[in-house]
Amino acid sequence: MELKTQVHAEEGRQDIFITRDFDLPVELLFNAYTKPEIIEQWMGTKVIKLENKNHGSFQFETTASNGVKHKFNGAIHSIIENIKIIRTYEFENTPFGVQLEVIDFEKSTDDTSRLTSHQIFQSLEQRDALLKLPFRHGISIAHNKLEELLIKLKKHDKEKQNYLLGCHRINCIRHVAKRHWTNHSCKMEHSPFSGIRLSLVSFNTYWLMENFRLHCNSSSKISFSKRMGVCRFGLCNERCSLFAPRCGAFS
Repeated sequence: MELKTQVHAEEGRQDIFITRDFDLPVELLFNAYTKPEIIEQWMGTKVIKLENKNHGSFQFETTASNGVKHKFNGAIHSIIENIKIIRTYEFENTPFGVQLEVIDFEKSTDDTSRLTSHQIFQSLEQRDALLKLPFRHGISIAHNKLEELLIKLKKHDKEKQNYLLGCHRINCIRHVAKRHWTNHSCKMEHSPFSGIRLSLVSFNTYWLMENFRLHCNSSSKISFSKRMGVCRFGLCNERCSLFAPRCGAFS
């Protein structure tokens, strides 16, 4: 099975190129390298220090299954949001020495991006020693975890935005109902996934229908229950307009 993360190491050179295409917006991909709470999850490490600025520094610590702690640290020479990070880093108590890394973040589409990492070692021997380890497989697994994590976070953020939008719509409906339908019973139900249900009880349902259209949206879906005088309106979180109809109005 071909690894999604590609590691290119040319013979006789003391550097490597790492490339990976992600199903993530470039902004989220950049956050995976600059937000401590995200770094800790996909790298499985503890962020002791991280200064995301020119001439800043960082220090991470990883605990092995046997309890042994491994630290690595470095300096951030330059950082451009969503575009580039230039940094050095060193694994403490290892023979790999200090490495220079240039990370480029490239927007492919609104929802996809590419990561390119150019790592330069102090010697050809240090580079080849790293490549003898399961480095290629390890970095690909880490990137898989990064992508899965951020896709979940992206979905969660969208659901949260939909929920907040739904709450805003409820407040707007309440304002309209209070202003224009003070003599009628009003009941609202809201779910962040299924949208808003609004029930208004009136002896004059035709008048109620026309006034709802007048003050809200002429295209709003309206359906009637079997009980006399109850009409319901379906609103949808996924639409942009404030009183957009919910697909398949409920009965």
